[in-house]
Amino acid sequence: MPIARPELAKPTPYSFPKPCIDESLSNGIRVLGFNLPGQYIISCRLVVPVPLSAEPTGKEGISALSQNVALSGTNQHPGISFAEAVEDQGMSLTSKPGHFATFFQADFAASRLEAALGLFAEVVSAPETAAQEVERQRKLQLANIDQLNSNPSYLCSKTFTSAFLAEKMRMSRPNLGDAEQLNRISVDDVVDFQGLWSPTGSTLVIAGELPDDLLEVAEKAFSVWQKKTLGPLTPEKIEERADGPFIWVVDRPEAVQANVQIGAMGIGRDDKRWPAFSVACLAVGGSFGSRLNSLLREDLGYTYGARLSAAPVGDRGMYNFSSSFRTEVTADAIDQTLKQLSIEANPLTEQEVEDAKNYILGISPMVYNTSGAIASQVGALIAAGLETDYISRFDSLIQEVNPAAANTAFTLSLIHIS
Repeated sequence: MPIARPELAKPTPYSFPKPCIDESLSNGIRVLGFNLPGQYIISCRLVVPVPLSAEPTGKEGISALSQNVALSGTNQHPGISFAEAVEDQGMSLTSKPGHFATFFQADFAASRLEAALGLFAEVVSAPETAAQEVERQRKLQLANIDQLNSNPSYLCSKTFTSAFLAEKMRMSRPNLGDAEQLNRISVDDVVDFQGLWSPTGSTLVIAGELPDDLLEVAEKAFSVWQKKTLGPLTPEKIEERADGPFIWVVDRPEAVQANVQIGAMGIGRDDKRWPAFSVACLAVGGSFGSRLNSLLREDLGYTYGARLSAAPVGDRGMYNFSSSFRTEVTADAIDQTLKQLSIEANPLTEQEVEDAKNYILGISPMVYNTSGAIASQVGALIAAGLETDYISRFDSLIQEVNPAAANTAFTLSLIHIS
């Protein structure tokens, strides 16, 4: 007997997990707990409200340097003994500077919760700041910068950001700083910057299969962190360059391909058009079957892939097209891209909009299927000043988007590109 092809059900809005715990520890840290039965790897994200713009003038890169030094040893576990203690617990520990907050991340087996949280708390409460380690981490960061600057994709992205953000903005420059500024940073500078990390305004996100006494365990681990500050530091306000728009070209002699980015600042998540704009961006260039990828990759063979994305940045949004092309076809590729971005003559169809909506709604359960994904998303939302129900509300709004709304939002938003 022939087997009938199953009918695909229409995706429904995703329901992002709700926290089972939303309490504060004695030192003021907010704890958000997400109980995910069966997720035996617990993921923690500590969001500390110290933005990159808090770096002292002339010493950019100190945020990343201070974090890397802290992850290398603590007063309780100096030097290599900290790495050995972390390894004994089967933990992974990372951190990253952000434009709106500083993030510390830990992942470990649920059975190691108490010991692992204790080590995690040591990183921010009692980092060992030895001169030898500061120098070692400085050299590693300088080597990382050199490596990144040799990557054409990174170089293009770095230039793109500096092309449209106001020059005074910290966000317009690389997170890791540069060699000149890094070499000015002393051990005392690192100690002072680490002193900005405070439980005041910080949020600890914990996701996984959680025990009933989670709050007690967290209190025991983090109660040692008692620094007092004036509270969270305010991130810088997004500003565009007053003398734009720009066409910036970075010469790479003998390169066989050119990396291209096109975009600007536009509407953000607070704008009621954001869901419609997100749908339109996906249809125009955000998926493999999008207009831009189909034309530039499948029809013309100019690239391995092309993508248009809309990313929230504070109270604004940054949208950009990115791809790499064979050098001899770059001019035509850019021309074809700009034509595709002007959709007034060829608006998005009902089917294109429906496909984009189904993609957004259908992919959420896969994107958020691990404790790490849940914790990371919640951390990002908290840093942006949003609450944990944002994803569910956003998916509900996506369902309501129609072709007229998508076309209008895209046309009005992309007016910045000229």
